[in-house]
Amino acid sequence: MMTVIEPPSALSSPQRRSQVLLMFYLPGQSVTPQQLVRLNQVDEATAQQDIAETGREIQRYHRLTLASQMDGSYRIEGAALDQRLCLLHALRRGLRLCPHFVHHHFTPALKTQLKQQGIARTLYDDTNLQALVNRCGRALNRQFDCRDGSSCACIFSTACYNIIWASRRISPTSSAAGPRRRRNLTSPPKSFATGSVGSAPRPTPANNIS
Repeated sequence: MMTVIEPPSALSSPQRRSQVLLMFYLPGQSVTPQQLVRLNQVDEATAQQDIAETGREIQRYHRLTLASQMDGSYRIEGAALDQRLCLLHALRRGLRLCPHFVHHHFTPALKTQLKQQGIARTLYDDTNLQALVNRCGRALNRQFDCRDGSSCACIFSTACYNIIWASRRISPTSSAAGPRRRRNLTSPPKSFATGSVGSAPRPTPANNIS
């Protein structure tokens, strides 16, 4: 049974829909009305209404649809880029409306999936992310506040989703080349704190600083 995130009286309609939308982005999660009844502590009619309103919202703003499945569950369908932009928007709203759900349910579930798939921890480690934020602040000569940190958290979670999505597109049954491609995707990069993550390969990086 899913843990109740907040007391029923604390959840407004926008808060419920925010949590509903984020649930569709949890990897390996089958989203059903009954599941949303437990999550948001509402009756099934309200859960169905939240699903319908969420579907209309993402269709209007992101050109996505909520498709019903044979088992009674729903899933988001549409272009990959539209889904990622929708997730980024949903996370920004979620951090404003239901931060407890984002921090204690959504993000941990993403990290668990990344760990199960053998993704390098340096790609989703909180300390590494904070080091990257601090390094960007020094490069821009500014101090990031909590609002900036929330934006970084949105980008971080979206990146985690992209890693999971990309890794699933690689077939695990494709001879020796398949595993090699997977290792290239998940190979542990150096810490962001060293300033070397994401930089293009260079023969002598230490001597090319301008």
